[in-house]
Amino acid sequence: MSVMLVDSVGMITGTVTGILQPLGFYRIHTAKSAEEALQIIDSGKGIDLLISTWRLKTMSGPQLVTSLRSKHKNMPMFLIVDAPDQAMRQKAEQIGVSGLLIQPLDGKKITQAVEDALAPFVDDDEENYAVYMQTARQATHKGQYEEAVESYRAALAIKPSLEVSLCLANALRDSDRSGEAEQTYISVIRQDSSRLQVYLDLAALYISQQRPNDALRLLAYALNMANQLDESKEIKADIILRMGEAELLREQIQKALDYFEKATDIDPKNSELAVKAADSLVRIGALEESERFYKKALAINPNMAHVYNRLGIAYRQQKKFAQALELYTKALEYSPDDENLYYNIARNMWEMGDFPGAEDFLVQGLRIKPDFGEAQQLLTAVKKGLAPVNNTH
Repeated sequence: MSVMLVDSVGMITGTVTGILQPLGFYRIHTAKSAEEALQIIDSGKGIDLLISTWRLKTMSGPQLVTSLRSKHKNMPMFLIVDAPDQAMRQKAEQIGVSGLLIQPLDGKKITQAVEDALAPFVDDDEENYAVYMQTARQATHKGQYEEAVESYRAALAIKPSLEVSLCLANALRDSDRSGEAEQTYISVIRQDSSRLQVYLDLAALYISQQRPNDALRLLAYALNMANQLDESKEIKADIILRMGEAELLREQIQKALDYFEKATDIDPKNSELAVKAADSLVRIGALEESERFYKKALAINPNMAHVYNRLGIAYRQQKKFAQALELYTKALEYSPDDENLYYNIARNMWEMGDFPGAEDFLVQGLRIKPDFGEAQQLLTAVKKGLAPVNNTH
């Protein structure tokens, strides 16, 4: 099943998507105007359900329903409203609205309304398909990827779909069945070569398999496609970042740095993009190079405790203990109940030779998490006066 969501502001799209996907809506279309929605529906996308806000920029939600009702007499159509009065309810009934969804949106009420509206049109296969899809999504959410694989395959046996095939490929990848995942991704591409996300998912698989050349080939194609489609800067930056990650696998550090710089320049307000670049550099031991990307992230958003912590770790590994301690302390301001921060500060002090300070922070961390194994072990070493291996302090 597929649904059309219409919202000029875009505030409800994510919420409604999260509610509908477990019900078996494998394809969700979005539009920011009634005119755009009409164009998509008239193009033959096979829309089964419409959900629109009452207020839109030009043509209103009721006008959209009126325009569609003559051609789509049986399509369930819902309108989202803030506080409906009697006149709005009468108007909705007159034009054939299936129901009003009142904000703040209630997931259970939306689910019930949609299921009731679709019940007359759902046969046994549709019901089974919806069950398999719901089971697959729930299994994926729980990390039960083998169960997700079987459920997606059962759904595909009822209703072949590229969208579900892509979900299956992701589940195969996550269940470490990389060979089957690769073949499924390639099958989707052969059926529809215009799906940008498939190239990105397959490239990610190649990176995880240590196949940087294959990943770079796909990513270069994806970037060219993104430019032709005039995709958002976020998507282009993400592709370029992945190209940098592939170059790190080839031990081409400078090329990777160039890609990371380009990605963060394209999307300069995306702090997590800079964090991902820094984390990739840390993983290969390029600690000094990682610093500038962590600093970029903090310049964008200075409230990220995890970034102060990661940069602190990078400094500690370089024996820059004073700088590391300053960053850990800053992180603690934003996240005072994180036992890992107390452990990191303690370890930093231990390596500095400050055993009493290390003991104090370990005790504080263990108050938060008494079964913190690493902290218990370090506390034992500190109390015995054992110095770190190869510590020069």
